Amino acid sequence: MSAFCDGDLRKSIKHWSSAHQYTAISLYEESRTFHDTNSMVKINTGYFSICSTYNFIVETWK
Repeated sequence: MSAFCDGDLRKSIKHWSSAHQYTAISLYEESRTFHDTNSMVKINTGYFSICSTYNFIVETWK
């Protein structure tokens, strides 16, 4: 599994940022909110990592 920062998101993930609060929404999972902008969090079977450089959340399925 590898994280990546890319403007071309592979799946329909929308992103919002408010201060250090991010919400990731995928086609397969319910939305979860988390505050740690430097770590990878496990959302059920999917892994989402935060690309703070480009200020969005990317999906890292494997």
